[in-house]
Amino acid sequence: MTISAIVPCFNEEKSVKNVIDTLLASPEIKEVIAINDGSIDHSLAILHSFGQKIKLINFKKNHGKSTAVVAGIKKAKGTLVLLMDADLAGLKPAHITKMVELLKKKNTRVVLGNLDAHGNVYRLFDKITRKLIKYDFLTGERIYFRDDLLPLLPKMKNLGYGLEVFLNHEFKDKKTVIAKLSGAFQPPKEKKTGLSYQTFRLYFKEALEISKELARQEGIKGKEALAFRNRFIREFLGKYARYGKKWQKILKKYLDEVLKVN
Repeated sequence: MTISAIVPCFNEEKSVKNVIDTLLASPEIKEVIAINDGSIDHSLAILHSFGQKIKLINFKKNHGKSTAVVAGIKKAKGTLVLLMDADLAGLKPAHITKMVELLKKKNTRVVLGNLDAHGNVYRLFDKITRKLIKYDFLTGERIYFRDDLLPLLPKMKNLGYGLEVFLNHEFKDKKTVIAKLSGAFQPPKEKKTGLSYQTFRLYFKEALEISKELARQEGIKGKEALAFRNRFIREFLGKYARYGKKWQKILKKYLDEVLKVN
């Protein structure tokens, strides 16, 4: 089995080099495909610096995570596809080896990477999802058989950060193994970009797209879907009350101007 690693990247100049270096140093990985999803920082220059060591797809405008991932899967040549976020810290070749070895177990079709917490936003979304609906393990670190993904690409393209929710649903009846990736973690966005309106918008975009896909998978429509989305968002906002008045002012502005939630 050959493995293609796919790394969607949007403004991750501080971390993407280490992620790519780790993948290139992993003996199991035969192909690394990076997708620059309209970054406006130095991410594209960093990806260009790898030259022929990686395959690079460059979007001039941001299209969203799922669109970037679909483009990578289409270009991939491997039997297996490893999806890897570009904003990880502490990632080692041993983590890749562990995920690959687990996939070799009988009848296993999916391996999900379980990162350390360290403020991981996926862990927060997990907790909210369990509270509102059911357990739904959200992580960007995943291995699939490429042939299993190909028929799903048309549905995957415009899901944004709802991609993981969609994939969990599609593979819910397939044998899935979770790999604990000790030492690897996803730094909080506010640690990278500061406590700002832009940081909040990025978090909010994830919350909106995840809650939208969760509602769709649960068959929640119309006003009920809007109410579910707002419940998800309010739970999410409550977790950031510790940042005090500055954060509250930012989120109130967003709610008043964009969501119009009373």
